[in-house]
Amino acid sequence: MRLMCGPSAQFRQAHNLGGGRATFWLPGTNRAFGIRGDIHASKGPGDRGVRTRRGGRHDGTDSGGGAMSTAAWVTTYANVDSRGGDERVTIRDVSETQHEMVVTFDDGTIERYRFDVMEGMAPRTPRITDIDGRDGEEVLVTTSAGANTMRFRILTRAEGRWLTVKGSGNRVFDLWEGGGMSAASRYRCEGTTLLTVNATLDSNGRTYSGKVNKYKLNGAKVDWFNTTSFSGVAKNDPVLSYGTGSCAR
Repeated sequence: MRLMCGPSAQFRQAHNLGGGRATFWLPGTNRAFGIRGDIHASKGPGDRGVRTRRGGRHDGTDSGGGAMSTAAWVTTYANVDSRGGDERVTIRDVSETQHEMVVTFDDGTIERYRFDVMEGMAPRTPRITDIDGRDGEEVLVTTSAGANTMRFRILTRAEGRWLTVKGSGNRVFDLWEGGGMSAASRYRCEGTTLLTVNATLDSNGRTYSGKVNKYKLNGAKVDWFNTTSFSGVAKNDPVLSYGTGSCAR
């Protein structure tokens, strides 16, 4: 996709785009988006499509303390059908409250799946996981992103179609990461066990107490099988570690 830069004082003012930002128009449409920082274009497997960044990695976290990226679409690669080759996985915005995942296979087949997101949130690069250790990889898509906390939805492919992973009561199973100072939410994997950590700051203002829940992913459903409580741990304690890379292939 070719990006064309055009001055638009009205758009810049309407979206509070200050110095250091630019307005980009999508060719053939009347849509535009603003970005801050550099544009990086890439096409090969392992790259992340067109993305913008300022200070942090563009992998769903902001490790460098800079502003998160804003883009009309983001792309990564995943082996979703377990046939050995990576498929192109693109997340694009289709409305203020909905994104669409577009998966392109080597034979040209395209599969689409739409999901609800926080209003006005730009697409984020999905995280690729292999939680159950079998079949194809799962795709974690970001559905909300606040100042300190992000929420993810697990999408998995079964019998040629995409499904949202659900938990007890047939409710959507969300993963949370962040929490700021007053709370801590994490997820990580130990082998084929998915762990979620939820803790709150103790009254002493220094330590945290909470619970670790353990699950198994079975198709498009997670099954809980164990809960462990903890108390009085420091924020740098291993129980509160992020470890999100442990869920990757």
